[in-house]
Amino acid sequence: MRPPTVPSVLVSRSGLSPVMVGRDEELAVLRRLLATPGPPEPSPRIVTISGDAGVGKSRLLREALLAASPDAVIMAAQAEEGDLSRPFELVREALAGRADLLPAYDDTHALDELLRAAVDTVVGVTGGAPLVLAFEDLHWADAESIAVFGRLALHADLDAILIGTFRPEDFDRRHPLAALLADLDRQRSVHHLELRGLTADDLARMMQVVYGKAVSQRAVEALHRRTQGNPFFVEELLDPSCCLDPEELATVRLPWNVTEAVLRKVDTLEDEPRRVLDAAAVLGARVSFDLLAAVTECAEADLIRHLRALVAGGLLVEDEADVFTFRHALTREAVADAMLGREQRRLHERALDEMRAMGSTDHADLARHAFGARRLEEVVALAREGAARYLRESSMSQALTLAEMGLSEAPDDRELLEIAARASFELAMTDESERHADAWHRLAVKDGDVAAESAALRQLAITAWLRNDLDRYRSLVEEALSVSESLGPSIERCWALAYKSQMEMLVRPTMGPMAPADPADPAITWAEAALALIDEVGCHEIRPYVLVNLGTVLAESVDREAEGLALLRQAYREALDRNDSVTIGRALNNLLSHLLYSGGDDDPLPLLEEADAETTRRGLDVVKPKLHASWLQWAQLGGDYDRAVLEVERGLRRGDDQVEVHAFANVDGHLALERGDRAAAEAALERSLQLAAGNVTQRPWAQLLALHLAADDGDADASAIALADLETALGEAGPTFAHEWGEREATGALDALRGGVASHLVRSFLAATVPEELWSSPERAAWLAHAEAALLEAEGDHAGAAAAYRRSLAAPRPPRAAIWRAEASMGLARSLLAAGDRTGATGAARDAVTLLDRWPGPRRARADALLRRLATGSGPGEGELTGRETEVLLLIADGLTNREIADRLYISIRTAGVHVSNILAKTGTSSRTEAAAWARRKGLLGDT
Repeated sequence: MRPPTVPSVLVSRSGLSPVMVGRDEELAVLRRLLATPGPPEPSPRIVTISGDAGVGKSRLLREALLAASPDAVIMAAQAEEGDLSRPFELVREALAGRADLLPAYDDTHALDELLRAAVDTVVGVTGGAPLVLAFEDLHWADAESIAVFGRLALHADLDAILIGTFRPEDFDRRHPLAALLADLDRQRSVHHLELRGLTADDLARMMQVVYGKAVSQRAVEALHRRTQGNPFFVEELLDPSCCLDPEELATVRLPWNVTEAVLRKVDTLEDEPRRVLDAAAVLGARVSFDLLAAVTECAEADLIRHLRALVAGGLLVEDEADVFTFRHALTREAVADAMLGREQRRLHERALDEMRAMGSTDHADLARHAFGARRLEEVVALAREGAARYLRESSMSQALTLAEMGLSEAPDDRELLEIAARASFELAMTDESERHADAWHRLAVKDGDVAAESAALRQLAITAWLRNDLDRYRSLVEEALSVSESLGPSIERCWALAYKSQMEMLVRPTMGPMAPADPADPAITWAEAALALIDEVGCHEIRPYVLVNLGTVLAESVDREAEGLALLRQAYREALDRNDSVTIGRALNNLLSHLLYSGGDDDPLPLLEEADAETTRRGLDVVKPKLHASWLQWAQLGGDYDRAVLEVERGLRRGDDQVEVHAFANVDGHLALERGDRAAAEAALERSLQLAAGNVTQRPWAQLLALHLAADDGDADASAIALADLETALGEAGPTFAHEWGEREATGALDALRGGVASHLVRSFLAATVPEELWSSPERAAWLAHAEAALLEAEGDHAGAAAAYRRSLAAPRPPRAAIWRAEASMGLARSLLAAGDRTGATGAARDAVTLLDRWPGPRRARADALLRRLATGSGPGEGELTGRETEVLLLIADGLTNREIADRLYISIRTAGVHVSNILAKTGTSSRTEAAAWARRKGLLGDT
């Protein structure tokens, strides 16, 4: 199939990054429209793409047009400044060498006659083929070309997709484009795609592609803060000619072409508006009217007039009443850079004095102005006070920024080092946290401050835990415990005991069935010792932290489970009372994980709803990603696809912690495959692999997604390779959390079998990755019995498979996602049908359909097909295949993957997957290999 011919006008600057990021949703909309034939009575489909200059409208359009039908006629044109005075300029450019077909624009023709002729010419050039017309930068387009676009859009019998791009800030309501957009919205259904700046997560992916390695969160945030995610500005700063080291992105000077681009409008300003803009650039990202008036000494009426001009010119935006921001962050930076140093210092000094006079408590801005005014003693004092306050309020990014500003003037300030270490840890900036904690520790030892030395050791310990360096983690916790012993009953000694109890809780061996709580368990004895000392010292703020440790251990015991859950609830309540976001997050995570995975009678929904409301009311955004993860688990258990997608989107948008974001990215890929969107799944896999780089505990989940993709393609060789990669990743990751035991191994085995991997290879994988004691654990029966059942079914032991599927479905712990329970029910139905139990098979198939009631996609299509076949009374292998299904079956027997089948038959991969699912259901087989064998037995291959 030949690719579409994209006009050269769209093959312009391709961008520094070969991968377009952050536009998956918009690209999917465009590709769907471009790949879908028009309705029975053709009428144009209309798309507008809007956004600021440099936001990526052209790149998105270019990528989308590659998906256009090869039979379509693609016309494209891009307006330029000055085109307003050249009638029909865009139409002529789109027609390229056929523009001579247009009548001359002169006084001998009425405008309406010319417009009709232009429309007829465009339609005639298509020769009846589908038309894709793309007009870029309509804000600069001439009125006549805009009118032609509008008439084509209202053409009643034209099979066309019309795409127009524009910048909203570059035209007003008197522009002909404004009238066109209003008319189209009244008369047609229009797809409006509004592009905004890239998210920090998108930016991290883009930077990894450009630099060929993972970059620090700090570098990502620095670039995002400077560019607001505008792709043009991002790529100019990432260009190797500008900056070779991503860590320098916060301070590298703007390239000359970026400065010229952002100052183009500024240079046309008159003196007074320019003076106001200069002051706003120095005052900060958000500037209040009152402060601007005080610093510029402008009369209110004059300042209003100047601000109106700056807003109308697209330089400033009134974010809220009397608060102004720059439309582009780099404009503020470029304006400030163009000022003399003395000008900047005078404005900073005046701003600092005015803010103090107004009683401002904005420590971040006060410190920034003190720094700009070179009043350095005030910088350090403001940094200490403000950073400590922001840390208490869980504003970690502000706390870190302010602490490091103070450290730039006082690098040996222990208080600032402590804040910087803790804030960067909460922001998942492991390297920075370790660096600050190490400096803090060295100074504490030098000064003989035992309490600070112990606290710094604890900070270093928890950083080692994040790095999965368990030996160093244990060593540092023990050292902190030893150092703090000389303090006697004290707050730091309480913290050292709390960390010791947490360490014992985290590293305790808990593999195997739940057992009674052991009073001599170090995790219990150290937690009890910590609680006793807390009561003696009276430092009750530490109590919830320890209750999480004790509650988690007891909740995993068979005799004190209820007590443990009660302690976790108590820890959550006490942490809420203190607004302790760290402990709130720990308590909720451990409590909800247990409720969701235990299979007990406690319904997690009330706690989820309450915690959602409480954290929103208190502004505890740092806890939200953990709640989104719990909501996601709840949605997966209940089979609620839409809610699962929603929580993944929220988690990816809000997550700062790399581990959390990685988990959401993985599920995002699996959900994409559930709806049959291979492109989105591949993009999610790329993100997952990038995020897992350097973190062995996360790599198995990325490899599982890779295996799932290979299995979805039906590629046995690729599935076998992915299974081997998963085995390696599991070995490197080592032991994991209790509720994950068996899940990764079993789902890997199931996908491998689905992908056509031989059962003996799958058994070898399970033997290598599943400890022997796990097979006898009742808590693991759900997963491991399911894997054994699928193996027995693939090997033809249908009675044994049915028994194993029943064990899997009957196992109470852990509750599994609805899709996996449905898969086990479908396997049971197939096995019972093969054994002659049609009634039992029908009941199992009906269970699968019920479980997938809110889970649309190929999986539910397979369940529906299986139940229909059972309802019609056909036996194993007796389902009637359609002609197309027979054609697909023959290609399966030839060893083709879903992708190869799709290419061969000119259908989508998703459609190929649905055909394969229907074939398996109708033939009563569970794998492509069995389906091929069935076809051979039926003589469909011509060789009995």
